[in-house]
Amino acid sequence: MACGLRHKTFLTFVLASALAGCSGGGATPNAPQRLPDAHATVGRSSSPETILYAFKGGSDGAFPYAGLYADKSGDLFGTTDGGGSSDLGTVFKFSASGSESVVHSFKGAPDGALPYSTLVEGKKGVLYGTTYSGGAFDDGCAFELVPTASGYLENVIYSFSGSAGDGGNPYAGLLYDAKSGALYGTTLYGGAYGPGSVFKLVPTPSGWTESIVYSFKGGSDGAIPYAGLVEDKSGALYGTTILGGPGGNGTVYKLTPASGSYTESILYGFTGTNGDGQYPFGTLTASGAYLYGTTLDGGANGDGLVFAVKAKGGSNAESALYSFQGGNDGANPMGGVIVAKGGTLYGMTSNGGEYSAGTLFALTRTHKTYAESVVYAFGGYPDGGSPFGGPIETKSGTLEGLTFNGGYDGDGTIFAVTP
Repeated sequence: MACGLRHKTFLTFVLASALAGCSGGGATPNAPQRLPDAHATVGRSSSPETILYAFKGGSDGAFPYAGLYADKSGDLFGTTDGGGSSDLGTVFKFSASGSESVVHSFKGAPDGALPYSTLVEGKKGVLYGTTYSGGAFDDGCAFELVPTASGYLENVIYSFSGSAGDGGNPYAGLLYDAKSGALYGTTLYGGAYGPGSVFKLVPTPSGWTESIVYSFKGGSDGAIPYAGLVEDKSGALYGTTILGGPGGNGTVYKLTPASGSYTESILYGFTGTNGDGQYPFGTLTASGAYLYGTTLDGGANGDGLVFAVKAKGGSNAESALYSFQGGNDGANPMGGVIVAKGGTLYGMTSNGGEYSAGTLFALTRTHKTYAESVVYAFGGYPDGGSPFGGPIETKSGTLEGLTFNGGYDGDGTIFAVTP
């Protein structure tokens, strides 16, 4: 491993590595730690929680790190970064009828390993995602899962090399362009200068072709793009970096297409001072003229915040909507937020809450301000703990998501909460 760092969670590993200037290069963190079996009674809060599934570890999968994807039939898909036949992670399916199955177990090079990404669906039900390591060069890969009569067939569509000019170690999920069939994503490391890249994968009759859309330089333009991308109607791409920018504490950036290439601009650079946030890990959500997201740390109390940034940038581009207070309020949101029906923002914190195992929170707008409420406080056992991704909203208004650990066996859960 590049800097000899070993950490309890991948989050700590990435942030410490980035701050130390590590190159990443396919390094693998230690296995995640389980929460102690304590505290929880399902349904103890004002918004009862239902455990849809508790992962068992082993071949079943363990430690789901990202968020869920729901298809048109209501089936849920996601990834675990542990468990499976080789203990290198899985893609799982939780059917609308209530059964869980492993769609694919990763085997390492030349297959993928350690999937931390959400999944996205393309044409004909094909699912796409990324793995942090594995692939032909052990610097991660992009993969597809093609539905067949007997299940899903996995294919590695691109292996990252981490070499000069190519990306290395993708963490986030992919963005699917329905018009062209192209996929866009980010790598934590690599690119022409080392601190990450934005890439594009284009399908051709002979396979997929990869190109680097933008290579981060690590200075004022940002460094370490941990999150995925969102796209507007003009084809512009938006994302975050956890470091770099004018204040060195992360950025919200925009990539504007022009004549077959992209120009990068910084919509906002976090300072980490005077109540501002630092280290934006989650993928942005676009709604109207704004992009909404979270920062892991910073804010008025140092426990992270929810922010809004004008998609067009300009003066007064960023607004801090809510600063977490720690304790029962929640702390350190790692995933993004969603804009639900009615305009309420929902997200999750990885720490804090009544039982110190994270929260599901709501931000409700009242005139020009937002009021925060804890929808549900996780307790570890048996309801799950440490949610690192974000929730999704179903057609009925139920919020569903994943917890990284906790549950009956300590290996994480799929949950549903009715706000």
